[in-house]
Amino acid sequence: MIIVLQFSTPVILLALTIYILMTTAAFLIFEINKTTTINQLSITWAKSPTVTALAPLILLSLGGLPPLTGFVSK
Repeated sequence: MIIVLQFSTPVILLALTIYILMTTAAFLIFEINKTTTINQLSITWAKSPTVTALAPLILLSLGGLPPLTGFVSK
């Protein structure tokens, strides 16, 4: 990020903003479901199915897979 910062500041700000939002969302999902591991998260489906369904998408997006948001900044 530091090398690209010299050439294009808006790209770095976009990447940093996306990363902060996704990381915050991932931590909030674990906090909302009161879980500490992904295995515990998988059994909370009955409690909050929408939030539990979003968890893998957010985690995969943090990994930077092509069809998801985390790939945009890469």
